[in-house]
Amino acid sequence: MKRNLILKTILNAVGADGAGTPINIANYTNKEITLDSDGGGDAALVVKFQISYQDDVPDFNAAQAINNQWEYCAVRDRQDNSVIAGDTGITFSSADDHRVFNLETNCAIWVNAIISGWTAGEITVKIRMANQ
Repeated sequence: MKRNLILKTILNAVGADGAGTPINIANYTNKEITLDSDGGGDAALVVKFQISYQDDVPDFNAAQAINNQWEYCAVRDRQDNSVIAGDTGITFSSADDHRVFNLETNCAIWVNAIISGWTAGEITVKIRMANQ
């Protein structure tokens, strides 16, 4: 069975606060995200995932508004099946980590990742999308 696997990069070795590249996920039922630090052992930052239901791509760096609709999204950790709240995000505290998450959205059109509280390290975030 053909799974139609698509891999897109949201953040590519980014070492600064800010949002990545928005990805359109509207046509995919299964979405998993990989989150990898750079291996330097010093990553100190928070990564949160953002989704939007509006047709046009929102500005994920700007404030939420009636014409810029987005929200933080919870993700499910594939290691232990725990849910990480969207407003909480994933914290790196002067250490490396390599994680995989399930993005549990039913009708979202856009996804992004945003870094905040950055003081060190670089982060890469990719999303694998498929229809099965």
